[in-house]
Amino acid sequence: MRLAFEGGRFEEALMQLDKVDAEKRKLPYLFERALTAHYANHFEESNQIFEQAEILAEDLYTKSISREALSLLTSDNIRPYSGTRYERFLVHYYRVLNYVYLNLLDDALVECRRARRLLQHYVDEDPTYNFAGSAFLAYLSGILYEWTGDWNDAYISYRWAEAGYQRYEKHLGISLPTDIGYALVRLARWLGFNQEAERYAQLYGEPPQYPSGSGELILIHESGFVPSKTEEELFFPIFKTDPFIHQEEENEEEVWDFADTVVHRQNFEYDDAELEYLMRVAIPVCTSNRPRLMGFEMEVKFSGETDLQSKLGENLSRRLEVGNFQALSVSVEDVEGAVLSTFDSEQRVILLRTVVRA
Repeated sequence: MRLAFEGGRFEEALMQLDKVDAEKRKLPYLFERALTAHYANHFEESNQIFEQAEILAEDLYTKSISREALSLLTSDNIRPYSGTRYERFLVHYYRVLNYVYLNLLDDALVECRRARRLLQHYVDEDPTYNFAGSAFLAYLSGILYEWTGDWNDAYISYRWAEAGYQRYEKHLGISLPTDIGYALVRLARWLGFNQEAERYAQLYGEPPQYPSGSGELILIHESGFVPSKTEEELFFPIFKTDPFIHQEEENEEEVWDFADTVVHRQNFEYDDAELEYLMRVAIPVCTSNRPRLMGFEMEVKFSGETDLQSKLGENLSRRLEVGNFQALSVSVEDVEGAVLSTFDSEQRVILLRTVVRA
């Protein structure tokens, strides 16, 4: 399926997904199926499956809270995969695109509002949330709201995007796109927020002035795949002097304290210690294998009046080259970075849980 997908043979990929056994059609399968349907231009089908995935993810997330304590001391199989935060935002992202391609703009805006509520929930739940997967969606929502003339919601979305990219820069190395700053200046003025408009103008500068009758082309370029998980074996020494070696009954809190001690023994050398045995555990690892995409250059074949092209080139000299009519891209999202950041934050808990079970 992966080879067919990479080769752009999306119908073939869908046929291969149809062969997956029914008992394996869980949340990851729904994500894959909906995404493949999106790229195969089956936008209605894609949205239907994404909706199933969203309902299932919410149900599994709710149930996982009650199962978490039990799963700490038992197999991870009791913890059905409920999806990550960035995956749930990607569901909204692709559903928004599906609605846009179906020319259902009202439905696209409803999806934007649902994504904003989810973002608010995560921020309320975790004040340290780094907005992984959500800043670009807020940016895209602002574009769509502005496109449909909903200035207030556009302004709110751009402010969410601003907050998200400010945290992105620290965690993922992606800076705030200049267009967001310009949009905040422009919309604050249109809405009569004069003090805010001046503050944003000082921060981001004055937005460029477009000639009347001109338009804006927005190209979203997606590149690459997130890294797959592999398995790594780790070894930890257990000494004859350690507790629980000869005990049959164990206190749960003491077990966790001991597991934390064992985890910190990794890569340490011990000269005077009598070894009882080596504990071997296998944990998942996730490593990036792709080069960092710095950007791309786009060339537009212009067939309109040459004076409009000249005006655009004059007003947007930093972004366009008159004659070639080229524009440079800007990075707005790093899904792989979100994957690795999320995985790294969970790795210690995964290791502790594995050691406790061992």
